[in-house]
Amino acid sequence: MIELSEQQIIDELAQRLADAHATVEPGRVAAVVHEQYARFEGRPIRTSSRCSSNATPRRN
Repeated sequence: MIELSEQQIIDELAQRLADAHATVEPGRVAAVVHEQYARFEGRPIRTSSRCSSNATPRRN
């Protein structure tokens, strides 16, 4: 499996959103994604319980 950088993941997200919202210029979609991504600079990372190796499995 090829590991993607965080920047590659954000760029792919911007492209998927641009594809899903064809009436919005792709450059504008990318700008909004990158602006919002920048808001989280220096903030702690949060992971879901599914990502934590110490998480207790959920019961349905």
